[in-house]
Amino acid sequence: LNVADGTNFFDIKPEDFELVDYEPVGPQLKFDLAI
Repeated sequence: LNVADGTNFFDIKPEDFELVDYEPVGPQLKFDLAI
């Protein structure tokens, strides 16, 4: 996750995620990305 420490979770934008060697890990990840 490419954000500074202490960043508010709800301030995180999709582009802050770096999908390196990305593999879906199940419903929890899908839920997190759907917010």
